Amino acid sequence: MNLKEIAFDAIKRGIDSVLPENCLKESVVIKKDTISINGRKFFFKDFRKIFLIAFGKASVSMAKFFFNKINFSEIIVVGNQQNQNFKFPYIKAGHPIPDENSLKAGKKIYNLVLEATEKDLIIFLLSGGGSAMVEYPKIELEELKIVNRLLLQAGANIHEINSVRKHLSFIKGGMLLKKIRATLISLIISDVIGDSLDTIASGVTYFDNTTYEDSLNVLKKYGIINKVPESVIKIFKNSKDETLKKKEFEKLKVLNVIIANNYRACKEVELFLKGKGFQVFYIGSNLKGEAQLAAKYLSSKIEEFSMNSSNLFALISGGETTVTVKGSGKGGRNQELALSMFPFIKKNKGLFLSIGTDGIDGPTDAAGAYIDEDIVERALMLNLKWKDFLEKNDSYNFFEKTGGLILTGLTGTNVADIQIYII
Repeated sequence: MNLKEIAFDAIKRGIDSVLPENCLKESVVIKKDTISINGRKFFFKDFRKIFLIAFGKASVSMAKFFFNKINFSEIIVVGNQQNQNFKFPYIKAGHPIPDENSLKAGKKIYNLVLEATEKDLIIFLLSGGGSAMVEYPKIELEELKIVNRLLLQAGANIHEINSVRKHLSFIKGGMLLKKIRATLISLIISDVIGDSLDTIASGVTYFDNTTYEDSLNVLKKYGIINKVPESVIKIFKNSKDETLKKKEFEKLKVLNVIIANNYRACKEVELFLKGKGFQVFYIGSNLKGEAQLAAKYLSSKIEEFSMNSSNLFALISGGETTVTVKGSGKGGRNQELALSMFPFIKKNKGLFLSIGTDGIDGPTDAAGAYIDEDIVERALMLNLKWKDFLEKNDSYNFFEKTGGLILTGLTGTNVADIQIYII
């Protein structure tokens, strides 16, 4: 039995299940005069103009589903794919750090929302990565880049990063909704643990529970309060215009619908592995925290569940870990998690993999990595000390030398990460 082939096929099935075209077909029905979202019907004749705004890692695929099916007055699509002469207007923006195009996109979206009237309909298509790709900041771009980089390197989680981002933005945390008069439909692919609508793409179409004080506390927690630009501290301490809160949100004509998430992908992986005869344990889609600590947690769970299992055993988890960068190496959270499983695989055998469903793991061209007995044996033959690579946060180079990198290219979707262990 080829464990690598089975694990890779399982991951492909999981990712295919959350591709935008597959999810949208299930949730959206478009006819000549109506659009129905999970059974809720909207009549085109009720609106003067209809606009389409899509941003995030799945924006292009989501926009393709709608293009030519509705007569849109204007379309704005923002993503991280190279422009392949799409038939609709497209802006390639920065990720994970915003760039000039992120600001161009943010201002364009902001102006469209300002112009739309109560007689108009705006369809938003949101997916992970949108926080960086679309921005209209209260500070200079270079200052924003510094803040984002410091938070990522410090190992802040997505909720903490987004709290800071929202309070430095004119559009996030529901700030854009403060300007809206139109009816809004927001279809969302979630890359966030717990599917928090206030966190996906920094809550552009939802209210926000965090405050300026919370954002200031994030900077204190990670010891970067003295490293961020003074303009940031000034905003957090002196601003009165808070992000959109629940009572304000409830007065708006906004429909948010999550069409895909990590749970859906993991359940498809589970279904596939059961079909191959494995006894499968899915432990949820809430894996988080430091990648190295997550490896210890998963190791203990595998030992716990495998004690009374059959010969064919599989454990599945989903979520998104973090890495506090201390070394000068190259890698991502999935590669670091896989490398951290080295001693477990050396002792217990089997195969473990961790992959980003978007095809991106940190600032690398890999989607993640896998480790099995062959990888361990190769590392020992090459005299590669896994702990040294881990200390330098250099998991990419470890797996490049041993053959464990998983390279998929951009997948066109994003529902956080998936981990599989099989034996």
